[in-house]
Amino acid sequence: MTPLDRTVVAGLHPTARKLPLVPGNEGAGVVIDDPSGRFPAGQRVLFFAGPGGVTEDGTFAEVASVLTGTSRYCRAGFPMRSPAGCRWPT
Repeated sequence: MTPLDRTVVAGLHPTARKLPLVPGNEGAGVVIDDPSGRFPAGQRVLFFAGPGGVTEDGTFAEVASVLTGTSRYCRAGFPMRSPAGCRWPT
């Protein structure tokens, strides 16, 4: 849970949708389908959900839909909670 998530859940974010709302603005998971073809099914990724968790249901949901451009590969063998396992642009 990030500081943004805490602010939204506490009702202190000025533009956030009121509860009930699924929080979570960032996440990690496994690709089910990527219509753009950038990520194969089964690829582990870390992602940013844009308006997710603020004005739309977020990444704490069992399944989340995010834009391909906000996702990054995670290397095999690293725990999903570890950002060190992901390749970020430099």
